[in-house]
Amino acid sequence: MANYLVFAFYFQAFGIFTVLCSVEPNIVYEWETVDLVWPNSSVKEEYIQSKKFIPENNAINGIKMYKDNIYLTIPKLKDGVPFSLVKIQNDASKNPLLIPYPNWDIQLEGDCSKMRLIQSMEIDPYTGYMWIIDTSFVPRAGINIADQCPSKIIIWDLENDVEIHRHTFPVNVTGPGMFYLNDIVLDFNSNKTARWAYISDTLGHRLIVYDRELDISYAFSHPSMKPVQEYASITIGNVTNAYSPLGINGIAMSSDLKNVYYCPLAGVGLYRIPTALLRKSSSNNTDFGREVIHVGNKMVQSDGIYYGKKHNLYYSTLGPRSVYQWSMTPISDNVKPGRQTEIAKDDRIEWIDSFAFDESGYLWFVSNNLNTHFSNDTIKGSSNFFVWKLFVDDSSYLKFSDDTSSAPSYSLDVFVCMFILLCSFNFW
Repeated sequence: MANYLVFAFYFQAFGIFTVLCSVEPNIVYEWETVDLVWPNSSVKEEYIQSKKFIPENNAINGIKMYKDNIYLTIPKLKDGVPFSLVKIQNDASKNPLLIPYPNWDIQLEGDCSKMRLIQSMEIDPYTGYMWIIDTSFVPRAGINIADQCPSKIIIWDLENDVEIHRHTFPVNVTGPGMFYLNDIVLDFNSNKTARWAYISDTLGHRLIVYDRELDISYAFSHPSMKPVQEYASITIGNVTNAYSPLGINGIAMSSDLKNVYYCPLAGVGLYRIPTALLRKSSSNNTDFGREVIHVGNKMVQSDGIYYGKKHNLYYSTLGPRSVYQWSMTPISDNVKPGRQTEIAKDDRIEWIDSFAFDESGYLWFVSNNLNTHFSNDTIKGSSNFFVWKLFVDDSSYLKFSDDTSSAPSYSLDVFVCMFILLCSFNFW
């Protein structure tokens, strides 16, 4: 009888253990080159002939989910990218057409009020508001002054397809000089209202804060946000490329809303900073330096990172082509986080850019071969862009309202101990 009581006690945790060990990532969508839903064939032909649409130059990057829709970004980092934000709506095909979102007009070339260069977005599940960061243009030599629109954040109501609010970043926040708004996480008031957005500026090496209630923005700089020369080169397959200018990139919010985690692309260090400091516009870089903590080092360089409700941090490995889970169970400053565990590996997982969660315990992510995309070395006749899902029995940090303070998080060591214990009772 005692054997069965022990078995019952550990059954749930052991079940989670087997899930993490046996699961494989599934390809939901894949494309050699993406295509769009066009008004008609004449419009498509005109875009192709005028080189406003060059299919192979369109690389999907960001991914977020809301109800039955999957939202993707295609940042305008090359010529021939007409739309920066698209969606997939209830499409079971393997390589679906992408629908420009919110509409055609707001993304057409024109004045600075248009959506111009979108890398990432986040969706508030309580309101259906999408927070969209728009870098507007890639700073580079020879760009027309007319194209140097200021960067901005747009809040869009997905339920009613209407803009709620926008904020234009002042030049002392994004600029002057190089900047690129890369990723975004949301922070909430005690009444579950999204108030703050934290944004990584990969080229400006800054962490930007937007306070919606006060409609102000400000930025922090710290050496931890800069690229580390030792890790500036990344080898994927047999090709090595240098990414020396790329600083703070991945950014994640803890599910208790107490800490923001971030890491540079050219680097392996993971850092965290309390939201209590970020929320105060009176905080300065000196304050930031006193509060920032080096959590530890990832296995290798990564791009996007994401935080789950169960206090797990998920990140990709750009060289080994895999996904890792790192336990971040609420810890004191003197306690190291849990073990980093490889939970998925596939040779087709080449350059994971971003993550998202659905409502069923699946972690979704985009891989886009960016390392070969920018060198024009993508392989013709094979898939280059993928949307994956991986069962991890977790959910987004945005589910913080569901008693996340007590949500359990188990490291691999715990599962191994459980496994050995069960074996000792001769259950099989």
